Amino acid sequence: MLTKAQSEVAEVLSGKPSICRSCRYAIQPDIKRVYERLVARGKHAKVAIVAAMRKLIVLANALIRDDRIWTPKSA
Repeated sequence: MLTKAQSEVAEVLSGKPSICRSCRYAIQPDIKRVYERLVARGKHAKVAIVAAMRKLIVLANALIRDDRIWTPKSA
């Protein structure tokens, strides 16, 4: 039997729609803007997703390194 997390990963990998896919940018509107900007420039969706993930990882690493908490930018 799969755990809930394993089940969501399996759904994403299999191409079936899941809750994870429908709200992947709802938590981080700043990362959503990065993704949308790249797609608007003509980047493929998967390339834009990988770039947004990299940006999120770099951000998380910097926050941990500097012992800070996340403060989103205001629009």
